[in-house]
Amino acid sequence: MRKIFALAAALALLLWACGSPALPGESDLSATSGQVHAIAVPNVVGLSYAEAEQKIRDAGFVPKAGEMKASATIEEGKIHSTDPKADTPLAKGQPVTLFIAVYSCPTGWVDMPTLTGWSLDEAEAILKSINLKLDKTDVPEIDSDVAKGKVTWQSVEAKEKVAVGTVIKVKISN
Repeated sequence: MRKIFALAAALALLLWACGSPALPGESDLSATSGQVHAIAVPNVVGLSYAEAEQKIRDAGFVPKAGEMKASATIEEGKIHSTDPKADTPLAKGQPVTLFIAVYSCPTGWVDMPTLTGWSLDEAEAILKSINLKLDKTDVPEIDSDVAKGKVTWQSVEAKEKVAVGTVIKVKISN
């Protein structure tokens, strides 16, 4: 009887010790259907969209483009923030939204962002995030090296100071 008890205790200890330990930055989260392996969302603030997108994919998540967010401290076009935030445990395969920074002055004037290369909807979101407006009544298409359907010209040059509420015209490539 002692041998059976000792064998059962050894087997239980072995099974407990052979559980799947989490790697650094990883944890096991209990779920109703069992365990979900989760890892921390990487910090991608300040990276380019392409770099951040790759880092999110490499971590096992699905990158998703979010809206533009005004910032006076983060370089325009770089990642402003993510949702969920960096270091939040998340199951692999889940979406991580990337928010892109656009520069904004703290007064009634803003620096005009670069719209070249963005779609019409993306350009409108960028302008809206810093209280500028896009004139969508007449958007001519022109020949350009820029990908089809992307902004290739804007009425106010990038980095120029422009009053909040200004209406911006663009041209897109065909």
